[in-house]
Amino acid sequence: MSGDQRRAEVLEALVANEHVFVEPMARAYARIRQLTPDVVVIYAEIDDEAACQLLSILKMDPGLSSVRVAMYTIPVVTHTGWRGPECVSHMH
Repeated sequence: MSGDQRRAEVLEALVANEHVFVEPMARAYARIRQLTPDVVVIYAEIDDEAACQLLSILKMDPGLSSVRVAMYTIPVVTHTGWRGPECVSHMH
């Protein structure tokens, strides 16, 4: 999970589920591998390289490639304004 200001809002929405685990990107793959969840939600800045690497690893891992992934990206604010639209990408 990225360090975005809306993190608390997203976590509150997820708490409605029975089991929610939050991990930094650096430990996310190991935790996902350990738990083998039904759904993985990734919430990161649109240019977060670690999130992109995690998506690639999940897709290539035969034991996890069937896990549903919802990727929520947030725009990055730069000195020139917003870069990238807020979007939702669903993978399976």
